[in-house]
Amino acid sequence: MFSAYTTSSNDTMVCLGIALLYGNEDKANWKTFWKFIKEIHPSVDTSNKTIITDQGKGSLASIIELLPSAHPFLCAFHRRQNIVKKFGGGTRDGSATCSLVYNILMKCNSVALLEFMHTQYEPNMPETHRKYLNSVPAQQQFPASRCAMGDDIFMHGHEASSGIKSMTNEEVRSATAVDILNASLILIRKESDRLKRGRRRPGRMRIISLLGE
Repeated sequence: MFSAYTTSSNDTMVCLGIALLYGNEDKANWKTFWKFIKEIHPSVDTSNKTIITDQGKGSLASIIELLPSAHPFLCAFHRRQNIVKKFGGGTRDGSATCSLVYNILMKCNSVALLEFMHTQYEPNMPETHRKYLNSVPAQQQFPASRCAMGDDIFMHGHEASSGIKSMTNEEVRSATAVDILNASLILIRKESDRLKRGRRRPGRMRIISLLGE
């Protein structure tokens, strides 16, 4: 299941498109998905659009290839999770770990402050932490740097999952179609459960009608 969301001027979640693709979550399938999104929403590929994604190589590489005018940005939630998984969190003595410095730089509201704080902390970071943090361009992980790329660039959110928190609530997901993606998941699960109970005639899942076809 592949999906792409944005936020409207009223700060509500809007689904740009979803796709059910067979195979792995690899570059080939991501390219198929983003090609589909670009065909129905050409404005996605413009310089003031920021596409927040995780660090999956397939997703990131396909965005760079198929949406060259748009700009990819690593989801802050996934970036933090990867840093903690690799190096752990902060320390009680306040040493300059990758996690600590990343969180500080994320809060900077200007490039000048970002560069100043980076200069202050980088010399005290362990070499492996420093290399990992700097392995991603600043424009792809720090809002201050990304927003400085143009006067018409704004970032109201930093996480790919910030607009779909309801989908992480298992109690809600189990019974409520909070959006079109969750509605599809519920239909698939119900159909699977029905077939497991031994009914011979497969029911018709109306996912197509839900998508507005």
